[in-house]
Amino acid sequence: MNLWVRLGTVLAILFIGPVTAWACFCADSGPPCEMTWKADVVFAGTVLSITEPPVPTVTGGSSIGRQLQSAPPQPTPFRKRTVRVQVAEALKGIAPGQAEIEIVTGLGGGDCGYNFQAGTAYVIYGYRTPEGIDVGICSRTRPLADAAEDLAYLRAVPTLPDTGVIYVIAGPPFRPPLSGVRTTINGEGSQTAASTVV
Repeated sequence: MNLWVRLGTVLAILFIGPVTAWACFCADSGPPCEMTWKADVVFAGTVLSITEPPVPTVTGGSSIGRQLQSAPPQPTPFRKRTVRVQVAEALKGIAPGQAEIEIVTGLGGGDCGYNFQAGTAYVIYGYRTPEGIDVGICSRTRPLADAAEDLAYLRAVPTLPDTGVIYVIAGPPFRPPLSGVRTTINGEGSQTAASTVV
């Protein structure tokens, strides 16, 4: 390779500068009982339509390469799709008679957007944000065909008694649990204290 070609390649790499990349990292979603209490809204429904966000326009020419190196990077907001869903079953957080609801989700890839398909039924776990009810791949949202466990739990909740059992294991991971650790649980207008027993 000739010297000028090599020098040109090195200069091109130097002038390209850093590239911002995003990645979506999710822990495994928990069981229906855990994810229901974390979510603001849970419902079953069929996607009626998906509206893509407008493509941002650049006015006044390109600003690539004009930002000073000492200037802080400008945030790039993620664009969101709007998904209109016909509600079949309101399970948490929306009125029982509500016929339709709009949710938002990212475009996929690094923004954790969920790839909804028009005409497909889902169980949807959403979170209220300033942009609306946001749904992503890190929630337990799934096609209705794969949500038998979710529906069984969600339909059973209203019939369950107002009691439960809480297990607390105290101590560092991969070590035997500790006995005698005092634990306090705060609930709605009540507080319960107990000590762990091995």
